[in-house]
Amino acid sequence: MTKRFFETLVLCFCLLLPGAEMILSQDTPAVSNHKIRIAVLCINTTTGKNHWSGIDEAFKASPFSKYIDHKPYYYSKSIDGFEQLKRIIDNKEADIILGPTESDIYVRAVDIEEELSEKKIPVISGLVTAKVGNQSDGWFFRTNVDVNRRVQIVFDFLNKYWIGKVAVIYADTEFGRRAERTLKGELKILGQEERLLSLLYDDPPNPRKQLASIFKNRPEAVGLFCEREDIEIIYEQFKTMNSSITPYNPIFFTILDIRRLADKVDDFYFVSLAGEDKEDKKRRENKNPKDVEVKALGFDLALLVLKVLDDMNHKNDVFHQPFDENKRDEFRKQLVIHMMHHLHLSGSKTGMMFNDLENVTKPGIFHLENGIAKSKPIPEYVGLLEKILYRIKLIFSVYGVLVIAFIILAILVIALSISRMEIKRVFPNKHIKIFKTKALYLYIITHIFVVMLLYVFLCESGRIRYDDLLMAVIISLTPTALMKTTFFETKYGRTLGLEEFYKSWMEGIELKIMEERYDRLQALINVIAYRNSLDSIRNSLRQIFRQHPSPAQRAKLIQKMEEEIEREPEYLNKRRVGARFLIRRFDRAQLKAEGFVPHDWDYDKSHDPKIIVRIVSKYCSKDPDKIKKIEDILNNELEELKKRNPDRHAEMVDFMAKEKKETVAVEGILNVIVRNLFVLKGFDTEWLIKEGFLPQEEWERLNRGQENQKNG
Repeated sequence: MTKRFFETLVLCFCLLLPGAEMILSQDTPAVSNHKIRIAVLCINTTTGKNHWSGIDEAFKASPFSKYIDHKPYYYSKSIDGFEQLKRIIDNKEADIILGPTESDIYVRAVDIEEELSEKKIPVISGLVTAKVGNQSDGWFFRTNVDVNRRVQIVFDFLNKYWIGKVAVIYADTEFGRRAERTLKGELKILGQEERLLSLLYDDPPNPRKQLASIFKNRPEAVGLFCEREDIEIIYEQFKTMNSSITPYNPIFFTILDIRRLADKVDDFYFVSLAGEDKEDKKRRENKNPKDVEVKALGFDLALLVLKVLDDMNHKNDVFHQPFDENKRDEFRKQLVIHMMHHLHLSGSKTGMMFNDLENVTKPGIFHLENGIAKSKPIPEYVGLLEKILYRIKLIFSVYGVLVIAFIILAILVIALSISRMEIKRVFPNKHIKIFKTKALYLYIITHIFVVMLLYVFLCESGRIRYDDLLMAVIISLTPTALMKTTFFETKYGRTLGLEEFYKSWMEGIELKIMEERYDRLQALINVIAYRNSLDSIRNSLRQIFRQHPSPAQRAKLIQKMEEEIEREPEYLNKRRVGARFLIRRFDRAQLKAEGFVPHDWDYDKSHDPKIIVRIVSKYCSKDPDKIKKIEDILNNELEELKKRNPDRHAEMVDFMAKEKKETVAVEGILNVIVRNLFVLKGFDTEWLIKEGFLPQEEWERLNRGQENQKNG
């Protein structure tokens, strides 16, 4: 019986063994054999470790964590990071790579995209700000806001408050160089490149050379475009070198979140995608600082990966089968789809949102003060008084209260002395009595006002510095002479001083009178410009100016007219300048009598030629026959011009070619043709209606609209 029982038991075991194997295979292999391998490539610094911390937190909190095998790959230098990235790719050690954290490695790695495409391993960086990668058919992606956007945000903020000279210390890295170029480009747009003092941080960790240049020039804002560790070093060295007699306290700013430096730096502006963190003070007290934005970007990067995997899993199970090349390619395509169309990640710590493969989230401006990072929204409008008060506060912070106070005192003393000497010269033996009169005080106040006005003007225009005592003394000694002094000369040879400002002011008043005389000034200017050639306008103006009794003034008026006309590169704008001169010299009746304006021109009802050009272009652009007809007319006019004036013909053809090149729409090109036809043929609405270029009903509608506008 025992033998039979034993045989039965063995038989049952053999029968049940395959079933047991099947049960076990359903429970474990899917988890152990088919995990998605994710390599997190980051620098072995606090920044890199905090970034890994955010990624790790998101993956561990996910219900898919058991299907994901993620681990960090640390590197110490850029060259090591690049080699490590290549090794991971070559050995296929990962299915997805998150990193690197440095732009230098990322930019260099993009060159091996062809190799990456063969291996089909997507690389996604959460910290890189270089504007490369993120191609719909590529394998390199980045989820951070690019460096250009960050610089533009902080520039817009600083520019609201009349910040003058700006200095930047930038690292010799892709991040630093790109940030410096962007800031320089923003200033170039405003024509203020001279405001920027760029200093390459080429000898870390020794910033003494760069700081010496900053102390010498005393810019009002100092930007640090380098790593957080370098920011700490530079700031500490700045405090060491700062003088206690004439303290220098500029605005410091950076485009990185530097909350973890709360114990090291103060009164610092920075850009961040992370919001206000109420735990800042508590963390500071516990000596446990964190990179809030760095960690948040890591968290959101992992969140994006999980979102893509989840969407893939809904279509086809990805967690219970190998994550092979086809799956990785599908992951890349799904990632592109998510980054193309306004993806908003639920649970995102930075409000991450994508459009057209770019993170379009707007970073915020924060002010780090007393260990607390407070949001500083960019105001839409800053009042004049607020700007002036902020400017005064900034000047005292940059140059020191004692220095500015001493210079103002010197100006007052010298002004008083000069006033006394002047009164003694004009009123000998009577100056003592005069000292007790209001006339003296008024004279001194006027003197001081003129000197202070000149002093502030020269400082704000960048000609001198606020701590330039020698120039302050010179200005105080010669206020009368400085009223007629040329302070600087423009690139067109025009000299500028207080006398020139006075003349400019009078010309402004004259312009206001002219605008009051003609309610529709621009329309009148366009009519004269389209109707009359430049030569006829010039000749008429010369005849007018030659009637001036003073030969010197005659020559000066003609020279000024020629300079302003030649200053305009476009032929039509040259005519407009001449038209303005004519309007200043003639009234309505004279303009018609001289033939500059049509006799039937109604100053209140007639339309601006610019509007007619737009209407004709829009109407004719829908009819190929009309386009051809109007082109033929223009070509005929150009041929006639070529016979009369070959140089003018060549100039006009070249300019039209440039204008056409700048637009691609048919209506835009036609706009160029019609405008230049008016220049050659003159402005004639009756001819336009007759030729069928301007529909009669549109013309009547314009007249009705203008009449309604006039009647309120």
